[in-house]
Amino acid sequence: MALLTEYVRRFIDGEEALAQAVTTPVLVWEAGLFADDWSHPPSQVPTADNPVVFLLRKTEARPNPFEAGISLGRASVNDVVLPHKSISRFHAYFQQESTSARWAVADAASRNGTQADGVPLKPNVPALLGSAHRLRVGDLDLTFLSPDAFVRWLKKLVETV
Repeated sequence: MALLTEYVRRFIDGEEALAQAVTTPVLVWEAGLFADDWSHPPSQVPTADNPVVFLLRKTEARPNPFEAGISLGRASVNDVVLPHKSISRFHAYFQQESTSARWAVADAASRNGTQADGVPLKPNVPALLGSAHRLRVGDLDLTFLSPDAFVRWLKKLVETV
């Protein structure tokens, strides 16, 4: 997890190097929640000007009982940790298809559900993702971006400044 400004700086330092370094999709988490909504404060909180970016990959630094994909939830054992009251301990998971290299997201029978582009997901039924999708997990809005889409998005951000 890193603030968007870190990726913008890396993009400015070398677009090609960043494109080669970002080999997994990302989740972009934008601001919009209050401090009392957290089960415990996250290490980095997005602001309106500086979203938080998560690389979608397994976290080696801590044991994770979910081996079948990349887990997202409130508990610290998840690969993507969002310690918000509306997020279940194990809320959703991402998997890469072996045949097409496309990604899918599935709700893990969470209390407050998961949506992809406004469509509620059925528990444990993966929904295929394209290069860019809006996700809602609990009360949090996230954007899923493929590596290429993320670099293109960064380029547009830099060009507009």
